[in-house]
Amino acid sequence: MASSHTDIQAPRINVDQPLWDQRTFLGRLKHFFWVTDFRTIVVPTRQIYEAKELLEKYRAGNEPEGTTYKEICYAKKLFESSFHPDFWGTPERHRQDVIPGAWGNAHHSHHVTLLQITAAYVSATSCAVITAVGFKRFLAKRASPLLQRFVPFIAVSAANVVNIPLMRQSQSHDS
Repeated sequence: MASSHTDIQAPRINVDQPLWDQRTFLGRLKHFFWVTDFRTIVVPTRQIYEAKELLEKYRAGNEPEGTTYKEICYAKKLFESSFHPDFWGTPERHRQDVIPGAWGNAHHSHHVTLLQITAAYVSATSCAVITAVGFKRFLAKRASPLLQRFVPFIAVSAANVVNIPLMRQSQSHDS
């Protein structure tokens, strides 16, 4: 975190800004891992709303007496990992949070059904496996080991080519 203060008497932090310098790769990486911490998935919704309320009070300078820097930072983490920046009012904590790629590829103003997510997941996974096995066999006798190391990259790229249109298909139907 930005500092190791343990009490609120320390200089106030801007809870609307990342804790790390976003101009550096390391700062962006720390922020990414902090916000995408998988452990926040099991935090009860009630606690998420309490974190949101604490941050609102902190912004207004009305936080409860004795609130620590650590508590503010944890509330910030819960808030940022649970509420989409375009839709601050409702937590985006549902099945899309635990399916890699689904949240980032879904447009949040359009509802994505479980059937769409399942179809996209199965299609993208199948595409990745078929691409990986096919390229591995194809390149085994035709390319150097160095070139063969790019097979996973090609497989993931192919999966994204399939996954993104499937996750965003509702947008094309609405426009």
